[in-house]
Amino acid sequence: MPASSLQDVLVDLLRAGRLGHAYLVSHSEQDSAERDVRVAVQALLCTQRSPQGSACGQCDSCLQVLSGNHPGLTWVDPDGASVKVAQMRSAQGSDRLRSAGGQLQVFVVSRAERLTLEAGNAILKWVEEPGPDRLFLLMTAALQGVLPTLRSRCMTLRLAAASTTGIADALATKLGQERFVQACASMVELTAAALARRVDAWQVVGRTVAKLRLTGEEALQFVDAWMALQGDVVQVLFHGQAQTGLCELTDLQKLTHGVGAEQVAEFALLLAEQRRRLLSHVNVQASFEAMLIGMASQGEGQAER
Repeated sequence: MPASSLQDVLVDLLRAGRLGHAYLVSHSEQDSAERDVRVAVQALLCTQRSPQGSACGQCDSCLQVLSGNHPGLTWVDPDGASVKVAQMRSAQGSDRLRSAGGQLQVFVVSRAERLTLEAGNAILKWVEEPGPDRLFLLMTAALQGVLPTLRSRCMTLRLAAASTTGIADALATKLGQERFVQACASMVELTAAALARRVDAWQVVGRTVAKLRLTGEEALQFVDAWMALQGDVVQVLFHGQAQTGLCELTDLQKLTHGVGAEQVAEFALLLAEQRRRLLSHVNVQASFEAMLIGMASQGEGQAER
């Protein structure tokens, strides 16, 4: 689905009386996705929509959305590194005080993959038993990072893939150019160690991730970029090309040498689990070490069989 059509899809569903109550908006670039969602929400809440479904931009509702204080819109961003259960309970408490009365109430979580387990369970119960005229839009750049039970309760709308160089740009902005170069080299070295199931893979963490001194927020962006790099591994494995700009093509070709799709998929799942651990404020270095030790142990078990 083209990114520009998110507004059209949701407005058309609303007009047809077929608008669901919960959608996962899957995207590849946060800033452009937020713009698309805000445009769509403005159109949904506009009182003077055009025949084409666009917001008028001038009614009280539009002006309130633009100023960020529309009574029918609740927008939840991460508090620090994660979206916390207190934020979900606060949003639910405010919702109980509202009576939609035919007026749509929209709840947006800008980074659903950063919901802690407790926050995810809280919004899951809310999604399962929503009030009338409620719409949940859960944005994510990492579908596998969203609780499976929550994913199963939502319809998925995929925005057209934006340039995935945005992931690299975001990490470079966060870390600075020198640490960014080190981080990219770390991802390649860690991926090579993990895919090869090296028994000393955990020691690579001490030489690479530790020296980056990643904060909780930086670690999450590092994992986001690392997951994107695995997407490049898959692209090179099957199509001989890459997209993110996180790694040279020749390095990716070395990573894929002798590697099967099953190994890459297994590693991608481990990275998704890694993200959930980091959201629970687990020590960054210890968490990475545990992940790589676990993968190496699996490799030893398979070798014995």
